[in-house]
Order: sequence, then C-alpha cells, then structure tokens
Amino acid sequence: MEANRKSLYLAIFLLAILSGVLASGLDLHSATLEKGENLVERSIFSVSSQEAETPVFLVTIETLRADHLGPCYGYERETAPNMCEFAEDSIKFKNAYAPASNTHSTIPAMFTSTPPNAFGINFDETVDQKAPVMTETLREEGYYTSAYSDTPELNEEHGFLQGFQEVQETSYAEDKSMIFRLRDIEENHFSFIFFRHQAHAPYEPEPDYVKWGDPPEQGVEIDPFEDTIETPNATLQDAIDAYDAEIRQADSRVGKVLTHLKEESLYEESLIIITSDHGEGFMERGELSHSTTPYEEQIRVPLFVKPPNNKHSGKVVEDPVSLIDIPPTIYGITDTEPESEQYGESLLPVERKSEGLVYATDPTHSEWSIRNNSMKYMLLNTGRYCTQENVNPRERMYDLKYDPSETENMIYEHPEKAGKLREGLCKIYLDGRDLAAQPDEAELTNEMEEKLRELGYIE
Repeated sequence: MEANRKSLYLAIFLLAILSGVLASGLDLHSATLEKGENLVERSIFSVSSQEAETPVFLVTIETLRADHLGPCYGYERETAPNMCEFAEDSIKFKNAYAPASNTHSTIPAMFTSTPPNAFGINFDETVDQKAPVMTETLREEGYYTSAYSDTPELNEEHGFLQGFQEVQETSYAEDKSMIFRLRDIEENHFSFIFFRHQAHAPYEPEPDYVKWGDPPEQGVEIDPFEDTIETPNATLQDAIDAYDAEIRQADSRVGKVLTHLKEESLYEESLIIITSDHGEGFMERGELSHSTTPYEEQIRVPLFVKPPNNKHSGKVVEDPVSLIDIPPTIYGITDTEPESEQYGESLLPVERKSEGLVYATDPTHSEWSIRNNSMKYMLLNTGRYCTQENVNPRERMYDLKYDPSETENMIYEHPEKAGKLREGLCKIYLDGRDLAAQPDEAELTNEMEEKLRELGYIE
C-alpha cells in the first residue's frame, strides 16, 4: 500500500486517563466450546472496501472498570454522560477484557495482538525492542507516528515508545491542538497519534465533578501494597466517590475530543474506539488497587466501536472480546497487512475463526483466567501446571451468567467444561511463552522512580 494512494488522514488517538484508585482476554467470537452449549450469537458485521481509507481514533481511559461507566454499563450513577451518549452511535461490547490487570502487560499485548506473557513487562523492565508493535507496522506503511502523554509509563525506559517518530510530554485533551495537528499534516500523509493523560491516585477531581458523597478536598490516596487508605479520616466510600468523580472528569475530556472531531467534520467518517486498559479493585477480594488478579473488577473494561458513518449504531454485543482484537480491527479498516501473527481478531469480521475464548492474567503471569460466554476458569501457578507433569491444578470456575461477582466456585460441578477451558488456557500460555524474549532491565532515572513511587507502582 503506497501513501500516495491514500486520500484521507489516519489518526489513532489513544487517550489514557490514569486513575490510580478507579474502582470497580482473547478473541471476539461466536463459536462455542462444545456442541449444544447455549451461547448468545453475536451479529456479524461486514466492512466495505471503501472503509480502508478511514480516519481512526482510539481513546482509552486508564483504570476504568466497566461497571462504573454510568447507566450504559448498568451503573446507577451518571459518571459518563458523554460516553453513554456516544454508545448510541457505536457498537457496545458488554464483555470486553483487558489481557492483564496492569498497564505494563496490557499495553504491549494490545499493541502487538499477542498473549500478555509474550511482551508484557514488570515495572523495572523494558519491552523487547523486537516486539511486532503496530506503530512500527503503520510507520513502515508511511504513517507519521506521534505520542502525547503526561504519565510516567509512556517512556523510553520501559520501551513503550517503539515505533514513534514524535513524543511530547503534554496533554491535548482539553483543547483543539490535537485535532488541528491532523489538519497540519500534508495531503496524502497519515498520522498515528497515541495519547495518554494522567488522573491517577491520589484522586483529586476538580470540585465541579464531585457529584456524590463528600470526599476530602485534597483527594484520596491509597497504599496499594497494604490495601489501605492513606488520607486521614477518609473511608472506602470516599475513595469510590472520588473515583467516580475522576471518571466524570475524564468523560468531560472525552466529550470535548468528540466535539472537536464533529467541528472539524471528522466524526462521521471516522472509526472511533473508546476503551480502558484495566479496572480497579475496591476490596471485593480484600484488595484496593489493580495489578493483582484477573477477577472481573480488574480486567473487565468498557469498549465502544463506532465504524465510519455510524454503521451498526446502537448495537450491543454480548460475546466476550479482548483488547488484543484492536490491532486487527485497525489493520482491516486501514487495509494494512500485519507483519506478524495476530492472536486477536477484527471486531468487525465477516467470518470468525476463533475457538471462542478470552483470557487475561495478573502482572506476574502466574494466575490466568479464560472464559467463554458463560463460564470463567481461573488457574493459579499457571506456568508450573502447564509446563510440568503430575501437578495438581489449583483452580476455580464461575458461572458468570448467574454469579457475576465470582463468589461460588463451580469447579467440581462441571469437570468436563473445566478441562476444556484448562486446555485452552495452557495452549495460549505456551504460545506466549514461546514468543517471549527475556526482557531487559529498565534503566530508570531517579525522577522516573519517584513518579512510579508516587503512583504506587513501586515501594
């Protein structure tokens, strides 16, 4: 594909709003694991060849669990009026999953469409520079790749800047600079814009966005290592109230971006995706943070996809999907050939080929989960079980249809279903292991270490 054959701009705009106390997989599919299993059939959406030259915007709000995103995801509070309004123009995926419960594993997996143990890293490591990230692929196709961020994770030390030609430590969320940036690009040139904005703990929402409760004016700070609230006299409910206010503040910024796109006549013709990179726990399992476990509150995230011309607007998809499905979706819309195998599938397919499984892991890649439309299976010490003989599995299984809070272990009631899910989980774990290279140790500056410490990522 040659750049001079293109007639429209491409911009992928990743807006990640870090909210450190913000409370609360693999392929899109319609296939079943076993004959006769009663799964909700999803609509199959076609993509015309005319959409191959469509502008694309990818918006993520970091640390946003799906069940706190306003009435459009079943929450009683109006935390996200702009995104819920956007849902009317888009396809809403009710069961979308981050591939991991932390940023450092999710972002590499999402940008490479691979299992999270392939290129995911710890806080003191750097992403393998041979990882097949989509920024490199699009750059080689002639796209101009740029990143805008005010978060410490998006840095050269962690290897997240691979494939970017321009990086700015700034925020374009509340003005039109980012949109104007698109118009500055010369004709027949394309841009890939990756954008991250920080709203991490301590939660310090602006007063105008505090609509519930009476959280401390200075915000609410937590200790994710001790699972305690550090702000004097603040309660768990104060943390939730401040978290919800942060979501409303983030939603306001997203609304401004969508308004700017409409003012610049880019909205209708664009593919716009809005999601999050992981959720957050609020003591459901005795944990106050994320990066600990693949339970629903930490990995289930919102996902809206608005195809060009608002095609399929208002559709709701029940089937589980994963954020690693995003690169194949972008490649399909932009008519770009990926340079490596994609473990995800386009969110707008004509035909499906997946086995109907979505998976996720914790940051250490020790505890994994895998689910289909009804059952979710979790395996502790996944690597040991999947690579050694005569190891008894430490496992749990939940029927999410009847037990969405994951409180009743059904592992002994359905041994055959557990066995099939366990087999699928080990397959994807081993695939990721085989892809993985030993990550290099990150050379963090004193300033970077201090920022990570303030956010609760390191002690």
